[in-house]
Amino acid sequence: MAEAIVSIVVGRLTDLLTEKPQILHEVRDEIEAAVAGFMQMKFFLPDADSRIDVERIGILLRDVRELAYDAEHAVKSFVIKASSTKKPFQWMNRGKFSRKMKYIQKKMSIFFDLFSDYNIRPTSESSTSSNRESGKLKRFHSFTTPEPEIFVGFHEDVEHLVQHLVNEADDSYPLISICGMGGLGKTTLAQKIYNHSAIKTHFAGLAWVSISRKWQTDRVLQRILICLVPENKNSILNMETDKLVEYLLQI
Repeated sequence: MAEAIVSIVVGRLTDLLTEKPQILHEVRDEIEAAVAGFMQMKFFLPDADSRIDVERIGILLRDVRELAYDAEHAVKSFVIKASSTKKPFQWMNRGKFSRKMKYIQKKMSIFFDLFSDYNIRPTSESSTSSNRESGKLKRFHSFTTPEPEIFVGFHEDVEHLVQHLVNEADDSYPLISICGMGGLGKTTLAQKIYNHSAIKTHFAGLAWVSISRKWQTDRVLQRILICLVPENKNSILNMETDKLVEYLLQI
């Protein structure tokens, strides 16, 4: 399914931003824009997948999958070349990458137009319109993060931490940190908790954000807000930091 492929690619791109912050520093904005576009696209894919037997929709889904793979390939290729190329020649790699990402953004825009033309509806649209109360969203959109197909161990830890988070009588865990050496499965454990059905039904809003060593306050706030209210993505991306904080407090 196209939705699953896009979810996997989004997860891989996010991981690369976290794992290769120095190499991807100059192109971070372009990658984050692509990730945000794919995340917004995910809302339309369940409806499209349910009508895959319609030829033109099947072709569109194939193109969406190919675009997701193209984005992943472009970022991975940039990392490989930037790691092995001397500085005087890195600008050539940077220019080629920028052209590729502009092409991906252009294709995304075309796909969103086709979603409208084919009457493909976002799965969250009805819940969004029916969950407004006093001008505020009662329940936000939530994204599912991709998880490994094989998950060994930590099952008891997942349930234990989920219970702490959803137990309203237990207010001693407003923040839970998962610490440990690299490769122990911290991110996988966090994904399992984030995607747990009890978490999704208990909390009004969910946002998954990866923060690298070189982070920017406005970028982090934008990512959180786009997860919560993706329909306002364009206005969010144009807000100053103080406005982002104010908007986040309002919702």
